[in-house]
Amino acid sequence: MAETGVLSSVDVANMLNDWYIMMKKRQIKDAIQLKEDILQAFDQMEENQDVLLYYQLLEYRFKDLIEDTSSLDHSLFVDEDAIRTDDMLSYYYYFFKGMYEMRRGNHDTAFHHLKLAENNLDLVHDDIEKAEFHYKTGCLYYNIRSTQLSIHHLKMASTIYDADPCYVKKSISCQMMLALNYADQAKYEEAEALFGQVIHSLEQLEDPDLLGHAYCNAAFIKSLKNDYSEAVPLLEKALLIETFESSSPGGYLLAMYAYTKALFKLKRPGLFQYYVQLSLQKAEHLKQRHISLKLSILETLMVQPNNMVEQIISYCDQLESMNFLVDLEAICEDVAAHFIENGLQEESTYFRKKALSLKTNQV
Repeated sequence: MAETGVLSSVDVANMLNDWYIMMKKRQIKDAIQLKEDILQAFDQMEENQDVLLYYQLLEYRFKDLIEDTSSLDHSLFVDEDAIRTDDMLSYYYYFFKGMYEMRRGNHDTAFHHLKLAENNLDLVHDDIEKAEFHYKTGCLYYNIRSTQLSIHHLKMASTIYDADPCYVKKSISCQMMLALNYADQAKYEEAEALFGQVIHSLEQLEDPDLLGHAYCNAAFIKSLKNDYSEAVPLLEKALLIETFESSSPGGYLLAMYAYTKALFKLKRPGLFQYYVQLSLQKAEHLKQRHISLKLSILETLMVQPNNMVEQIISYCDQLESMNFLVDLEAICEDVAAHFIENGLQEESTYFRKKALSLKTNQV
């Protein structure tokens, strides 16, 4: 029992449980408010290191949700020896560490920690938490183009979410990821039909973040078919959502990059120059160096300086050193296509071979 005037750590742990449930339901405004209450409760709580660690882990999950992981104390994920292996904290640690490494582009390390989390999945008695695990694992498999495994995990997550109307937004997130996997399998009609349903559903809900992402992903599928003129209106819808940038700065930046790339593909140099500079500023502000590099490559192709090929290879080498291999493969294909279109067959060779090598080496 806690001393008089001291808040029980059990009560604070229950607040943390409620906080996590809000995150899983994407109740972002409520989660922001409850975090303030939790921080006040810590000032009165009896000492309990497990509850403090639980808070630190959930704070990463919260910051991942609102796309503000740059402000975190990343030392949380350095000392694995501090984590016991016989309780739920070990599961949360490995699961969130997997998410952390996935966001950094370290797919092998992310898989390692998700596998360790999976080893502790029998400690999890909440079906929604199991759905969270399968959803994130499905996202990771998508990132490395292992579509069958991605679809397997996403369908497992979707089945659980579909059974609870409180998690309709998470069910929609699963549908978006499934559509992206179908697009990777060149099932474009199926993917576009699914996105049509997703966008219709999201337009009825109040979640500008998800709606913005849905427009962007639908535009991405158009771009895979080289239908950039059809991608542009979808991207403009995303960029015109007033709260999209504040609720999802990373997602908004991706929309700006996609819009800039579409302007490049459609040969609109005036608008391109405006948006490439605006996008570069936002990318630098958000410390998204890989986006800055891709934008710089497009800008170099448009400006065509004398040392164009050398500059682009330098940017590509930086992307590779940062382990953004899927991004690198895509931009190399864009560069090669641009050179071929402009009759620069010799210059395209390096980038065609680079893209092919990266595709072959993907899991």
